[in-house]
Amino acid sequence: MRVLSLPSVRVPSPTVESPPGAVMSRYVAPLGFTLAAVWVAVLFVLTSGTH
Repeated sequence: MRVLSLPSVRVPSPTVESPPGAVMSRYVAPLGFTLAAVWVAVLFVLTSGTH
């Protein structure tokens, strides 16, 4: 008895492309946290310098 094997068919996986806004927010979010940390440090220096 002969068994016919089907050729393996590769289904191309869909490429997931992130929208331009998601790529931009990846860089803007760390920048926002950095600016907030710098601003807090500046306020701390200003308030501690007046005493």
